[in-house]
Amino acid sequence: MFTQLHFESIFIDDNIKNQYAAERRTSMMLSICTVIALIISYLGLYGLSVYIAERRMKEIGVRKVVGASIIGIVRMLSKDYVKLLVISFTIAWLTVSFESVKAAKRNPVDTLKRE
Repeated sequence: MFTQLHFESIFIDDNIKNQYAAERRTSMMLSICTVIALIISYLGLYGLSVYIAERRMKEIGVRKVVGASIIGIVRMLSKDYVKLLVISFTIAWLTVSFESVKAAKRNPVDTLKRE
């Protein structure tokens, strides 16, 4: 009765690996896009800093003649960037912290019931 049926064996790991292949490709594409976005943003920041330094070249020259140190000049040029970075880091930290606390306060029973 069962002699005409063929037996196929499949390892569960291979089955799971095949199921998540699309997610791995999506993850790889998102990682590549993230790296490209970071490179573009770094290049933009570098271009902006070069532009600011070129624009303030005379001011830097006068300050050096008067006796300003290199550290003082770097501090003067990077002061505005550091303020913006602190503000953006604080906003990002608050957002992540808020969502993390919200997720930690959830009832695990409700989370496990969800499908």
